[in-house]
Amino acid sequence: MGDDEMPTKADIKKILSKGLTGKQAGRLVFQDNWLTDTRRGGFLSEKDHSYIRAGLKNDRDMKDYNSYIRLYNYVDYTLKEARIVALEAETYLHIAYGILDTYGVSEAFRLAEMYIPAIVTQKQYEELKAKQRALKMDQVSSLQELISYLAQVDFEIIVDEDEPEPELEIDFQNDERLREAVSTIQELLRAGKLHPLKLKKREDYYDGHKLKIPAQPVQEVIEMLDKFLTGELKYGEDDSLLLTVFRGKNLYELEELEGFIKSWIDEYSPNWEEETSARPADRMQSQFVAIVQNPPSYNPDEEGWVDERGYWREPDYMGILGFDAVKNVERDTKSLNIFMNSTKERIKGFLAIKSVLEAISKVIDVDFLEDLNQWELELQTVLIAVNAEISRLDGKWEKLGLPELKPIKMGRMKATASTIRYFRERMALALGENWWEEPRDNFKLEADEPDTLAQEFSEELEEVMEQEMRKRGVSHG
Repeated sequence: MGDDEMPTKADIKKILSKGLTGKQAGRLVFQDNWLTDTRRGGFLSEKDHSYIRAGLKNDRDMKDYNSYIRLYNYVDYTLKEARIVALEAETYLHIAYGILDTYGVSEAFRLAEMYIPAIVTQKQYEELKAKQRALKMDQVSSLQELISYLAQVDFEIIVDEDEPEPELEIDFQNDERLREAVSTIQELLRAGKLHPLKLKKREDYYDGHKLKIPAQPVQEVIEMLDKFLTGELKYGEDDSLLLTVFRGKNLYELEELEGFIKSWIDEYSPNWEEETSARPADRMQSQFVAIVQNPPSYNPDEEGWVDERGYWREPDYMGILGFDAVKNVERDTKSLNIFMNSTKERIKGFLAIKSVLEAISKVIDVDFLEDLNQWELELQTVLIAVNAEISRLDGKWEKLGLPELKPIKMGRMKATASTIRYFRERMALALGENWWEEPRDNFKLEADEPDTLAQEFSEELEEVMEQEMRKRGVSHG
């Protein structure tokens, strides 16, 4: 008869007719009790139970039988504890998920705002455009950008490549397009139409419109370009083309460079500079703007500016999806810390119970772990969902004001030795102090793979066995 097959009445009659030892009888009743209590359907009748007890031949058999009955009570109680611990962990994870999901959805909508036009009045748009145009006039463009525009050679692709493709290498000596571009720039420099400036370092380029940059002698730039043409200076080995810059106002009026910068300066860029953005600084800026027609009297304000949040607020779109939670960073931080830490403790407790019950199952040769494995699967399912939310917010914790969380990897968690010992000693009340000696070798065989419950329990067994052997004065091999 296989382990998963329910014994028939004929099987039971045959088993009982042979006579059972105390352990055999206890094991049979243990299995029947578990099947009955878990509504799987037991296979022993009341008459069978009486027959089994009456058939015990001596005190030893009766003692062994009673130890299995007590063991079942302890196992049943411990399984209930495992269920409670698993449900507590799942509850805490559900709460954490709800908090994280609120921030995740909010962040998703925040990112979506990049593609939703910012709402402005006509007056607001014109003022932002004029202010931005003045800033762009002070923005700088590098000598490299000018050469790239005139020669139609994309330097930026080359800059980003660690090892440029040979056919894309910048070769001022042999590329006629580059030589013509350099010649045009030199003519503009000699004619006094270009006024070069020199940055102290490359990083100053992006803040060039805010900096006072010293002028660079025109002749110095002309000679530097000659050195590129002769090969005395090599692109990629020298920063000169990036450090030499020109103001937007200088380039704007040049007919030769009309297509390079004029349209960019004249056109309003919604997401270019914080002080000329249509939305408040704490909001995601959009790539587009929309000019509102016939705005309500209370919006715009006295200066003719729209408060976009009066039209579309985060609670509005959160409410559309059924999210009624209000974010509170201080409260949510405290809650996440409490519930995530409590979850980890509950999982460790569950793993401790599981490791001890697995050992018991081996000792008595009865598989009663089906529910336990199902509860673990349910817990892992919830854990996967929470870990997905944690990964979704990765890199955004500081900005959100939340504590940085890492995914909980249940397979790598270890139950504490003290918890394992507690449940092991509970089972010893029924099986005796050294009940774990029997499964020790089996666990050793399964403990080759690191970070497993078998390895963990095997290590604990080894520690206890060594202590026992020392007490007895026997070497432990």
